[in-house]
Order: sequence, then structure tokens, then C-alpha cells
Amino acid sequence: NVSPATSAAPEADAGDDRTVDVSDGGSATLDGSDSDNAASYSWEITTAPTGGTRTITNPTSAVATFTPTVPGDYVATLTVRDGAGARPDTDTVEINANP
Repeated sequence: NVSPATSAAPEADAGDDRTVDVSDGGSATLDGSDSDNAASYSWEITTAPTGGTRTITNPTSAVATFTPTVPGDYVATLTVRDGAGARPDTDTVEINANP
């Protein structure tokens, strides 16, 4: 009796927290490439200071870029899904934007 193969659930890994300098136009590389069993990626800024941007460059890639516009603390959330798209997992990374 052979059981059908089942894929392992995805496991999101948003990487280490980041610090950038707003005055230098600094950007944070968001790297989810260490996530396991991920077929798709989705990044979003889920927390931002008042007036802060929530725009991410390449938000559906394993590696994306975020450039904060005002100083403060931001949180980026990575959601990964398996090939069937049915089993998401999330992880967060904090971005501290210095003046």
C-alpha cells in the first residue's frame, strides 16, 4: 500500500532585523530566500510610523527592497505559500529607520 506523497508545509523566514538611515536614502533588503518549501512570496509593510511609506519593490519575490521615507519603526511581513497555495506561513522583520 503506497501513500500519496505530501509536500511539507512552507516555513517563512523573513531574515534578520534591519537598520537604515533615512537621511542617506537608505533601503532595507528584505530576504526571504531561507524560507523552506515556498512556491510563492508576498511582502507587505504591516506597521509604519505616521506618514511612512508602505511601498515595497518586488513584493512577490523572495528578495525585495524597502526604502523608508520617515524615521521610525517599520514591520515587514513575509507570507509564503506552498505550490497548492493552500498552506500559508508568515514571518516578520523589523526595520529601524534612523533620521
